Amino acid sequence: MKIQWHENISFSGTVSTGNFAFNPTTADSAVAECTFACFTNGVVVDGIKSDKNFTLAGEYEMADILMRGFEHVPDQEIIYKVTAESVTCAYFGAIKNMPESKLIKELGENVDVVIVNINEHFSAKKAKELIERVEPRFAIVGGDPAFFAELKSLMNVTLFEKNSYTIPKANMMDSGTAVMILATE
Repeated sequence: MKIQWHENISFSGTVSTGNFAFNPTTADSAVAECTFACFTNGVVVDGIKSDKNFTLAGEYEMADILMRGFEHVPDQEIIYKVTAESVTCAYFGAIKNMPESKLIKELGENVDVVIVNINEHFSAKKAKELIERVEPRFAIVGGDPAFFAELKSLMNVTLFEKNSYTIPKANMMDSGTAVMILATE
């Protein structure tokens, strides 16, 4: 699974059978056409062509990609979990409040990758806590780059020069979490 950071809270993923986008922000972005487009705030961006738009909680499978949406009530946002090619990724969108333990438990123990965005509403400290609670093998951080230094002061973070990272199942760490910040486009 290849994860790519586009800008702010916009990410995409590509697998051999299709692709998905989390909060695509412009119709001319690299994710203008995709298998799934997920919008955490319920608003679909004009011009995005997808086989299936997600704006609510629920479950759908297409092209060997399983997409599930979980309602995060305090923020009226949807948290998405995607499974493809034996890799499971949870996308926490533009949340402002820490998800309840019940929601973390619903995501399951098999979350390999967490994508979390830090900004003035969801701090680096909250992101660190969320990563520690979910315990993924990889955590990819996006959001406002002004807050990245704070996250680096709290935990070991790798900065990448590219805006994408391929996560093959064979390279999963046995223990611990590799936390990374991808370069912007």
